Amino acid sequence: MGTWGTGIFQNDTADDVRYDYRAKLKMGKSDEQALQEIIAESADYIYDDDDKYNFWFSLASISHDLGRITDDVKNKALNLLEHCGSDLERWNDPDRKKRIKELNTLKEKLNSEPPPRKNIPVTKPFHCKWKQNDVFYFRLDTNEFADTEYSGKYILILVERLVTHDARIKGLGDILPITLVKLSDKIPSDSSEINNALFLTHYFQHETDKNVIRFMWYNIKFNDLYKKVSYVGSFDFFIPRGEQIAPLTDNSHDHADIGIHPSNFEDEIKFIFDRNNDPEDKHYHKWLIDGMS
Repeated sequence: MGTWGTGIFQNDTADDVRYDYRAKLKMGKSDEQALQEIIAESADYIYDDDDKYNFWFSLASISHDLGRITDDVKNKALNLLEHCGSDLERWNDPDRKKRIKELNTLKEKLNSEPPPRKNIPVTKPFHCKWKQNDVFYFRLDTNEFADTEYSGKYILILVERLVTHDARIKGLGDILPITLVKLSDKIPSDSSEINNALFLTHYFQHETDKNVIRFMWYNIKFNDLYKKVSYVGSFDFFIPRGEQIAPLTDNSHDHADIGIHPSNFEDEIKFIFDRNNDPEDKHYHKWLIDGMS
């Protein structure tokens, strides 16, 4: 368990419990369901000699603040506050005194009337409207590329697949695209012209001798990007699977090796260009490849 302060939420366990409890409410789960799930999923914390304090203190504090605390949660936390010797043993002065102050403040809060039940807006999962095999283009004519040799060329975005990835809330189920990115001298009109364009590599994995070419679009702010890119069409384009290409795995956290935020797409592409043309950068490597080898 990582700890960075004496506050109730200043450790990994308490911070995770607070986040997960709020996340369940944001997903539209009822107060009872959110509470039951967080308890059922936290057995390792509840039965740990140290983490049981962090779990119940965190859950009691956040549920009180949101006007949802139950008598059971309140009583469990107050009981631990009355018998918190092993919690305090982890601290040396002056941190122990600070911890005692934090626990006393929590005790006072739990013995007070909770605020009215706060409304938690429900967050709906985001589904990117791009489809597998879609191809889009973006012309490099913005200020970021004005003084570069790439000005006037085209970035091609090839949608390899869409995957479920929790970009905002664990378990929410956002649907986001994994893409290949290419550099082209013109807007392609068929699969052959798309395949002839060179792949843009994000960086080179020196430990595996593989090029990283897949891009995961982690951020959900696509509205601006929808307006910036233009649709070419749906094509059966070439997907590189050579020995020099980092593979696509089935693990949701390993779908791609780098995330692009749609809200600052041009900046991120320019950053990749600059870095891959700097021989002193530790990730420097040949940055345009055909993907055939």
